[in-house]
Amino acid sequence: MYIRLFTVLIVLSGCDNSSTEAPAAANAGLPPAHCDAISSLSVCIQYDSRDAANASCPDFKGQVSDGACPTEQQSGSCAHDGKVRNYYKSGGSPQGTSYAERHCTQALSGTFTAP
Repeated sequence: MYIRLFTVLIVLSGCDNSSTEAPAAANAGLPPAHCDAISSLSVCIQYDSRDAANASCPDFKGQVSDGACPTEQQSGSCAHDGKVRNYYKSGGSPQGTSYAERHCTQALSGTFTAP
């Protein structure tokens, strides 16, 4: 979903590279940073700020990067407490869609979205 939004925004921003507003428009709607802990816990968490990602990511033994989490092998996502936790079918602790939904709604009191 984020990839599609990003592509649409790039197309809508036009081809004129002289504008200083194009990079900001291309990044509109994308989370500023995420914590990739797919290899260890099969989760990637998107944050509203890079500072929040840097503060929380060590708890998940992940790596902070800019932008949205990858969508490959995703089994669902959970919006909760101002962030989005993405669950994956690959990595250190693979999780299916039914587990992801149950964990999201019961343990995190979040809103689940299937891939």
